[in-house]
Amino acid sequence: MHMADPAHAAEAHAAEAHAAKAHAAEAHYDAAAVAPAPSERSALQRFHNEAKRQLLHAFAWRSGRLLDLACGRGGDLHKWRALQIAYVKGLDVSERSLDEARSRAGTSGRTLMDFERADLRAPWSDGSNGSGGAEYDAVSCMFALHYFFESEATARTLFATVARALKVGGVFFGIVARGRSVLERLREGRLRDECVALRCAWHGTPACFGSGYTCALQGTVTQNSEVVEYLVFANVLTTLARLHGLAPVPITAPAFEREGPLHLLRPPYAGAEGDASRLYAGFALRRVA
Repeated sequence: MHMADPAHAAEAHAAEAHAAKAHAAEAHYDAAAVAPAPSERSALQRFHNEAKRQLLHAFAWRSGRLLDLACGRGGDLHKWRALQIAYVKGLDVSERSLDEARSRAGTSGRTLMDFERADLRAPWSDGSNGSGGAEYDAVSCMFALHYFFESEATARTLFATVARALKVGGVFFGIVARGRSVLERLREGRLRDECVALRCAWHGTPACFGSGYTCALQGTVTQNSEVVEYLVFANVLTTLARLHGLAPVPITAPAFEREGPLHLLRPPYAGAEGDASRLYAGFALRRVA
């Protein structure tokens, strides 16, 4: 009788779980590929867009090459053009979102754009220029880094991709759900209001990696989402950064609190929308080695 290798079985199970989560994310963002009209945007959406614009201005204004991770349907392409970025490559797991981004990008404007499907839980390098790395002046990841903290391996893979792509002196920046803020809200039992719905998806004590939850934010691409996100803690983020030759740099843009390394958003409104915005924080990490 053939006996199954327990280690092989565990690896196969982990691979199947990984593929199922990637498929769930792809399916959700495929379904959400059509962007809302500007007139339909809420105060929260307008502020989050402004916060992204401020980060792009601080770290990518007039840069030569920007790599945007989890670019979705290209919601920032007008910002890229306005900030005179010469070339942007956007990566995302959802092909339908990428089709929407390509359609919105068109052929006009001085910013050249290229969109590529990639599951960033796996290693990625840019083969378009023949060198495979260290060709980007900046790397951005807006409202998506928390998806990659499923495990230490997936987080390390993402940071290795960033380090490989980024020039020395370049900055990896973006906005991420702040693990401490999410955890505090879950512990207080504030799971649902008119703006956000949270659900804890881990058991026991929260860990550095793999502490999953869902967060559905009304009026955004995550509305009705059951895609699992993961707690991201500042000390874990900076440790990973240091291991990949990245060091925190301050964010002084007015949309963010000054205290870092995770700089809380500072919304100009209160109530449920204000509480929802304060679940998120900006980060900026410069490649120093």
